[in-house]
Amino acid sequence: MRGCFRDIKPTADTVKPPLRIVSCIVRRPCLTALGSVTLAILLTVAGWAYLLRGIGGAGWELSDILPQQDYPVYHEISQQTDAVLMAMDRSEENFALRTRRRALSARFTAPSATTGAHRFLSSSGVQHLERAAARFDGADVGRAGAGDTAFERGRELSSVQGQQTESLGNAFFSFGAREDGGDSFSEAGLAELCRMHVELMETKDYDQYCLRSGPGFEAPDVGVLPDATCKAPLTPLVFFYGPPAYDPASVDLAIFDVPNFEIIMEWQLRSSNTGNATDNAATISDENNITVTEADYTAVNDLRLQLSPNGAIGKQWSFGRTRCGEGATEGQETAKDAAAVKMLVAKVRGSKALSDSQTGGLVNFFFDSAYGEDNPRSRYTRSFYQFGAPLAGFDNYIESGLKDDQDKLVTDWWKEEDMRGLYSKNGRLSWNEIEPSAIITLGDILLDELLAIAIQDGLLALFPIVVVFLIVWLHTGSLLIAFATLTEQLLSFGAAVFFTAVVLQIKWLSFQFFLSIYIVLAIGADDTFVFVDAWKQSFYAGTEVNRNLATRMSWVYRRAGLAMLITSLTTCAAFLATAASSWQVPDLQLFGIFTAFVIFIDYVLVMTFLTAIMVLYHNHFEMKPGLCCACCGTADTQQGCRKGGCDALCASSSKLETTTAVAERGGADQVAKPRLVTFFEDVFPFSIIRRPPARAASVVIMLAVLAPMAWQGAQLEPPKDA
Repeated sequence: MRGCFRDIKPTADTVKPPLRIVSCIVRRPCLTALGSVTLAILLTVAGWAYLLRGIGGAGWELSDILPQQDYPVYHEISQQTDAVLMAMDRSEENFALRTRRRALSARFTAPSATTGAHRFLSSSGVQHLERAAARFDGADVGRAGAGDTAFERGRELSSVQGQQTESLGNAFFSFGAREDGGDSFSEAGLAELCRMHVELMETKDYDQYCLRSGPGFEAPDVGVLPDATCKAPLTPLVFFYGPPAYDPASVDLAIFDVPNFEIIMEWQLRSSNTGNATDNAATISDENNITVTEADYTAVNDLRLQLSPNGAIGKQWSFGRTRCGEGATEGQETAKDAAAVKMLVAKVRGSKALSDSQTGGLVNFFFDSAYGEDNPRSRYTRSFYQFGAPLAGFDNYIESGLKDDQDKLVTDWWKEEDMRGLYSKNGRLSWNEIEPSAIITLGDILLDELLAIAIQDGLLALFPIVVVFLIVWLHTGSLLIAFATLTEQLLSFGAAVFFTAVVLQIKWLSFQFFLSIYIVLAIGADDTFVFVDAWKQSFYAGTEVNRNLATRMSWVYRRAGLAMLITSLTTCAAFLATAASSWQVPDLQLFGIFTAFVIFIDYVLVMTFLTAIMVLYHNHFEMKPGLCCACCGTADTQQGCRKGGCDALCASSSKLETTTAVAERGGADQVAKPRLVTFFEDVFPFSIIRRPPARAASVVIMLAVLAPMAWQGAQLEPPKDA
């Protein structure tokens, strides 16, 4: 036969004797299948048990990974006792105290002020109490218990909390215009922001969960909702709505063009501004060797006062409350000229002195980095709503039992009022101009959100598994082989953990670790296709190959096994090369090593477990119709439902002639190959691709397919912003 460069010698027709391993599998297929699966399951269980035991061994608790934040760190009493520094201390001293801390948590109890029942303090709460008691009373905290002076004094100091004055959690929202170059503060964007803001603020019992102003946190009255009990949320809407006293259009923007504006503004922001305008202007002139007139100094100073937290503009930006002119605020506030607001904000952003000030910090918080005079559009913005504890009926937000009760209350309230409908994709509000996203740290809401996302993504993650299963079923025509393929794919993923965790002592996980399941889905299915196709080809390989099942399966084993071994080894080598070249990125190293093990284990299972399943399929199911009496087969000659319909499905396997027996008596010549098989086995390699024009055409077609892919790959760039 003529090849591309030389003659290819035909392969020998001699049939090699059966392989010992194949003979063993043919004699005991059930034992082989059960043994290989059992071994893989044992490796899986042992690997995961060892891995999880290494992560969560004796003495481990969640606070070792995520420090507990259950102490009122902003409370004045906590600050007086240096409890903040003590609570955040993560020195080696704390490691030795963890065991004793857990024991103390079971001893420190206090009678409930609300129910009369006993409740336990969290372990970190005990630590804070004992330290506070030791600092004030000098007591021996190692022996302190309920009723002791040190304990009672510590509890008294740490549990005096005003209603809703400690942080219960936050609702952080980010918004982005849907279109590139879009503006979150367009007319439509502001309307959508207002709808969500107003509905959230007017939600039933919002004032029973919001953070209230405690001692030292009182905000000045800005003229809107002066009787509000909740701290004002951080929202960009206060730039665009406000009381009559807030008028951004009244600001003289020409002041920003005053000569030496930056120097004057910077000096005013960092000095106490004592003295008169004439003397201060002269001081600036002397310090910077410039000329500053009294009029210029006064104009810049007037602007600074307007933008300061006590000025007409800065006061609204810093402490403003708004309902977008709706509901209870009707007549108390109005919408401002959006163009004037944007221009003023752009001027502030353009001034280095103001941009670095408190006022500039607010601008930078609500307007994205691309915003400026030449681009008065902010595609992204955000808002921040705070919620407070202890709630009504509770005296503190320290003790674990009370924390859990209050967290449950706020979680139930959030769900009952359908707060998620304000910002979710399919919620009760329509978001056409901008797209919201949220992080809610109230109670168990964040966990519920993460679980909802995980469930949704999990269902999407199952989709390719189901698709691969159906494709294998369709291609092989056997539900048994499809299940066997899925089993060996999943077991190869699980068993690989044994080699990484136990053998290589890699006792941690990474996100990329789990992506290998999708790689083995493709490779495992491909191995099944190669094996089953070789099995089908063996039917037409002649009577010598089909003299018995062991000889036929050995022929398949050699033909498919070698091909799969080469592809599996090259794939393993590719992932090991990934691990070797990613020595500075441990996550990618683990991914490469783990995936190499997954691929190799999958190959081993194909050559043992799947081979045994093929023997069982041959002996009991190959000559039977499918569950729906399907008319598909390779070795039968009946017409209509060629495998005999439901009668044959229920018949004893011993009464049916196997495909090997049919081929041994020469029956393969009477069964036509499928057209697609005939084309690729007989027509394409011997009648088409041998011709030079056909070879050239195939090269051109492949280049035409690869060229746009290569061009697209060349356009890839790393992300430049978050």
